[in-house]
Amino acid sequence: MKLINKREKGQSLITFVAAFPIIIFALTVVFDLGRLLILKSQARIFADSSALAAAGALDMRSLDSGAFVLNHRWASQRAEDTVSKSISHLPPEDSWMHLRLTNVSVRGAEVTVSVVGTCEFIWGTYMGLANCSTTAIASARAASGISSEMGP
Repeated sequence: MKLINKREKGQSLITFVAAFPIIIFALTVVFDLGRLLILKSQARIFADSSALAAAGALDMRSLDSGAFVLNHRWASQRAEDTVSKSISHLPPEDSWMHLRLTNVSVRGAEVTVSVVGTCEFIWGTYMGLANCSTTAIASARAASGISSEMGP
């Protein structure tokens, strides 16, 4: 059995006390960074799905002219419905993130949507970082391979 020298007694405590703030800071960054990455992923999924849904809003009245045109009002409504339904299907434990459709732009047979996501940091608030936000932009075409398109 080894005897502990009196000069070495308590060194573990000093090392732990010195390393503790660094460990807490690292866990804070990892936790809040994980939330940000999940938020970015969900915003991208919502933008992609709403753009695809909006691209299905063809204005059939324009078919007489031989061109495919999206109806802006219908495309916006389909995009909003898709985001609303997607939010309603999020599990309760994901209620910390807030996602909303901010823009729907239609040009001929192409639609572009923007989804903004925000969340509050848990541990970052202690370092002056209250919240985070991200924007995802996605585009989709109503019909590919169509040579003639009309404006909105």
